[in-house]
Amino acid sequence: MFNKPSRVFDLGMWRMLFDVARFNTSAMRVLGEEGNPSIGEYLKREGYSTEFRDNCLIVRVLSHPPSPYCHESVVH
Repeated sequence: MFNKPSRVFDLGMWRMLFDVARFNTSAMRVLGEEGNPSIGEYLKREGYSTEFRDNCLIVRVLSHPPSPYCHESVVH
């Protein structure tokens, strides 16, 4: 994360870390919402950063196998 000393001063990195903490504490409430917004709609509505979306969330999603709780039509 801070493999280069200059990253300490990178505001995008700090914003992404803030978004990670915020996502981890608040994203579960969206599961109970009516209308089931897509992840993109949720991220946009809640104001998450592009850095978080591109460098954290997408990497996190792609690095894990599909959940056994997902319906087959969603996974395929």
